[in-house]
Amino acid sequence: DFERSRRIQGVFTLVSVLSTLPVYHYSQKIREIMGHFGMIQSSLLIAALRLCLTKFACSGAVSDGGRTAWLLVLQLLHGYHFAANWVASVEFLDTMASRRNRSLMQFLLNMSYFTAGAGAGNLWWSVVYENQGGQEAYSRGLWLCMLDYVFVRLFSSYKKHHIPTPDRRESSEIESG
Repeated sequence: DFERSRRIQGVFTLVSVLSTLPVYHYSQKIREIMGHFGMIQSSLLIAALRLCLTKFACSGAVSDGGRTAWLLVLQLLHGYHFAANWVASVEFLDTMASRRNRSLMQFLLNMSYFTAGAGAGNLWWSVVYENQGGQEAYSRGLWLCMLDYVFVRLFSSYKKHHIPTPDRRESSEIESG
């Protein structure tokens, strides 16, 4: 759908990566305002918005001349989506894990991102994209974002009522004592 040169694709990637930096820098303040689940939910909404706007840009509604600029601006949304989701996930698991299991939890999170997202997700996405086209792939991505959003919202509600956050001081005293 994009039909852009490798140079332009490199610029897209550069913008996407640079747009994560403010989120990483201000992540503590964002988390204090929104909480872990608020950050994850907002990142999923931003991902859905980005997919909607990308679908629109590639539908022919945007001229070929304006499509590059349109898609370049959309890369800014990817930065927030990725960084907010990653930071909130890492920090949430860090608060939930005992001192002894923090590294294991981070390893499991990292592997799930790379296995589920980069592995199975990209494989699934490429099959849909190649067989049914970009419009269908963007539509399915939107549905996945919304399903993820509902799941995170339900888990957030469940956690609030049923899963206590471990007290770090208490768990470190038990482990050292």
